[in-house]
Amino acid sequence: MNTFRLKRNLDEAVYEQILSGIFEGKFHSGEQVQIERLCEQYEISRTPVIQALKRLATDGIVETSPTGKFFFPAADERRVRDMMEMRLFFEVGAANLICDIGEPAMDYRIAECEEECSRSQESGDSYRSSMADMKLHRMIVACARNSYMTELYSRVQNNCVTLNYLNLKGVAVVSQEAPRSAKSRSPACFRLRRPPPPRPCCPRQCHHHPCAVCGGADHPQYPRK
Repeated sequence: MNTFRLKRNLDEAVYEQILSGIFEGKFHSGEQVQIERLCEQYEISRTPVIQALKRLATDGIVETSPTGKFFFPAADERRVRDMMEMRLFFEVGAANLICDIGEPAMDYRIAECEEECSRSQESGDSYRSSMADMKLHRMIVACARNSYMTELYSRVQNNCVTLNYLNLKGVAVVSQEAPRSAKSRSPACFRLRRPPPPRPCCPRQCHHHPCAVCGGADHPQYPRK
């Protein structure tokens, strides 16, 4: 039975399958996306395939030509290096902003994403591991509370991940192994694990409990770790 026909949203299923294929190294840099082949493989019409490709193009995962054809990004070593440096710039910058904000709720959300990364890595599922790693770093940038940074980073990350996992002949890229463990995942995560500087009392403390941030009793919304 075609499992795609059990999905209510076919274009979402195609989107996920193409991403999974990228993570598994099934596509090549600069390769044209063969729409008819995908339709035959998934036993579906062109419409959901094209819709999925348009979304992938919007997210910076595939590229379009003036004639309306879809391609996986072509890259040389310089482009890959520049993209990796830009991604690192956003992630570490966001981590620094988070440390300046100093809100415990952010730490909990990021910690949950790190735990999911560890669990997905242990599962051996490359798609799940890669998506969990992407979610972690998007959470870090989102917690910086800069909407413009978040919008720019999403496209940079998608393009960076795509270049990393595509089969790039003759181009030195980051290792395509499973995402690293949470303990050494990225400089951004390392920055977040550094002891935060002293902060003033939390302005949200209630009338009955001293603030947990400055060492008093547990805050009702931000309990002590």
